[in-house]
Amino acid sequence: MRRRAGFTLVELLVIVVIIGILTSVALFRSWRSREKAFIATMQSDLRAVVLAQENLRGDSAEYTRDLEALRGLKPSASVTIDIDAADAATWHATARHAGTATVCEITAGQGTPGANQNLPVCAAP
Repeated sequence: MRRRAGFTLVELLVIVVIIGILTSVALFRSWRSREKAFIATMQSDLRAVVLAQENLRGDSAEYTRDLEALRGLKPSASVTIDIDAADAATWHATARHAGTATVCEITAGQGTPGANQNLPVCAAP
C-alpha cells in the first residue's frame, strides 16, 4: 500500500482552529490598544482645557463654560468636550470620544480639594 503525501482533513482543521485562536487574541490586543489611545487623547485634551482655563482666569478672574472663549482651544478629532459648570473657583468638564464608550471627566480650579486636583478621571459607563 502506498501512503499519500499531504495533510489529512483532521490536521487541516486543527491548523485552522489554531490560526483562528491566534487571530482573535491579536484582534483583542489591537482593540485594547486603540481603546487606550482614545483614552489618552481625551485625557490630553482635558489637560489642555486646564491650561486654557487657568490662562483665562488669570485675565478675567473666573472660569468659563464656553470653549470658544478659551482662545483657540480645539479638541482632537472625534473628541467632544463639554464644560458643565464654571464659576470663580472651580469648573467641571467631560470628554467623549466617538470610538469608545469610556468617558473622561475633570473637576479643577483654585477651589478644588483632594489628591486628584486638575487630573482627568476616566471610566466606562
